[in-house]
Amino acid sequence: MSLRVYVHLVIFLILGLTACEVLDPDQETPSTPSPDEIESLLRIVAEYEVDRQRPIKEQGASWRLCTFYSGALEAYEATATSYYRELAVQWAETNDWQFRDDRARHADFQCIGQVFLDLYLEDRESHMLQATRETFDEIIDDPEPGHEMWSWADALFMAPPVWVRLGAATEKSIYFDFKSERFW
Repeated sequence: MSLRVYVHLVIFLILGLTACEVLDPDQETPSTPSPDEIESLLRIVAEYEVDRQRPIKEQGASWRLCTFYSGALEAYEATATSYYRELAVQWAETNDWQFRDDRARHADFQCIGQVFLDLYLEDRESHMLQATRETFDEIIDDPEPGHEMWSWADALFMAPPVWVRLGAATEKSIYFDFKSERFW
């Protein structure tokens, strides 16, 4: 489960408990968490997830972890705390910025490109882009119908954002066009 999902769950839990307490007029209404409290909770959740995983060097390029590291990059953007970005960089570097050859067409494994491209768009180092571009160019050269590529709901989280980021990173409309054709 991604960091973003954990944070949303915690927020919904807090809101739900707050709503229950508001319904009881004898209860004092809890205050809204401060930004520091929210950031502290973010860090706790991220550290919990990191501690329960295998070491980064053993994790591999899996879809489950790309959702976590995508969430870590969102936390970095929201908080400017380098800890979250460093996690994503370590994971990308450990995987040599590569996709799994046996699953590169599968939307879940295309998600990995979200992490690679978010980091590339910040640093603009060509090695961060190369494997993503090569992998996606191969898919364009030998396409499959969209319903075969993205036939399950969460595939729309996993793959299309990568195609859009790749279009933005390369300034090539072919990636936007391919994504649009496959989506529709």
